[in-house]
Amino acid sequence: MFTEEYAGIRPVSCAHMSKVEFDAHMPLHRYKDIICLDKTKVNLTILPGNQTYIHGSFINSPGLKLPLIAMQSPLNESIIEFWRCVIQEKVLCIVKLCQTVENGNRNAFNIGPKKKGYNLTSNPFMLRIYLHLQSNVKKYRRIQQIHRHFR
Repeated sequence: MFTEEYAGIRPVSCAHMSKVEFDAHMPLHRYKDIICLDKTKVNLTILPGNQTYIHGSFINSPGLKLPLIAMQSPLNESIIEFWRCVIQEKVLCIVKLCQTVENGNRNAFNIGPKKKGYNLTSNPFMLRIYLHLQSNVKKYRRIQQIHRHFR
């Protein structure tokens, strides 16, 4: 739908901006060409001793009461850091801007269980869907519980 518009976006040079953390954590990036700048990145502080890096950046804009966080869809290896960020930053809403499968290729990890009654457990988190509302226009709303245990 927006393929032509996306293809027409010209890259912006970030050569003058620091991206030391991004460069040091290349295996944790789904997309290597989407840079996470040191100045705006989210620093994970909960659960000391675990990974403190996530490919997430704060986005501030005039008129917003709360900052937004832009993150890549997590890899299997970074799903715990994804949920640590959600909990640490008290995220109220997650908006997924990509399809799970595009052109026959799986490009995004499911961040939660797909059906009511199923759990996704990644210590120290457990996610459970309580309610799955679906209408005849193929839009749905999921109500989930995030359960966390910290030692």
